[in-house]
Amino acid sequence: MEIDVFRIYQRLGNFFRMKYNQGRMFESRSEPSEVIRREEVIFFEGKFYSYKSFPEARETTFNLRVLKSMITKQFALKLKNNGYKFKRKYIAYREEVEQPHKDIFSVFKGFEFRIILLDDQIFLCIDPHIVFKVNCSIDYLLSQGFDRSLLSDFSVSYSGEEGKRIDGYLIETVEESNVNLCRIKKFRDFTEVKILANNVFPEPRPELIQMILDGLGRNFNVISLQRKLSFLDSKTASKDRLMRTLEIVQRLKEEVFPLEFGEFKVELEDNPVVVKL
Repeated sequence: MEIDVFRIYQRLGNFFRMKYNQGRMFESRSEPSEVIRREEVIFFEGKFYSYKSFPEARETTFNLRVLKSMITKQFALKLKNNGYKFKRKYIAYREEVEQPHKDIFSVFKGFEFRIILLDDQIFLCIDPHIVFKVNCSIDYLLSQGFDRSLLSDFSVSYSGEEGKRIDGYLIETVEESNVNLCRIKKFRDFTEVKILANNVFPEPRPELIQMILDGLGRNFNVISLQRKLSFLDSKTASKDRLMRTLEIVQRLKEEVFPLEFGEFKVELEDNPVVVKL
């Protein structure tokens, strides 16, 4: 099967067709009461939709764009229920790669996904992705003998009010009254704050992680690991990437599909379609 699509889709990965049956949809301009759960509702173009009836709603005609949004939400929820975590909105990961410096960082095999509507058909687009996480605080690095003067001039994050992550730029790390503090310029409003160093974490960027390991005198090549997991050093990179994608899809078919919600049942085909650009 060949599908003409915009060039914007060229880098999204492999497309797998979703098969579904038509169920009933309900819509309302008013936010649903507590009769149904938030997980059972989507907000789309100014209206609330659900696959379950609720007092404020009326049954509506089948809408493929609404179904696509419903599938996206239910897919993400099913991933979460199966132990996947998310980086941003569309990158899911769970499988950790073994390496000897887990006190400093972790790396996971994952995938980026999009659910796309093309030619009145719904497709799941999958692209293998790796995710880096930093496990060490600035304070931990100091306790390991890291040079204080090098703990500056890179991006960091810390927990703010209500546990929300705040991103900023580390200006310097200082000691005041026997306490390590980080002076940070917040990206949100460019104001400066001082945060306890045990609450501040470096940005999970491979080049920065490599600098940290080098500063601790640890002989480990993060960039080589990144290239290996991304198939950048492979002579058969396209084939390897496809095989990894098929492994991901097979796991999704075992753990996530079929998606069943209300009267809807969504299944995923095994083989990718051919996308013509």
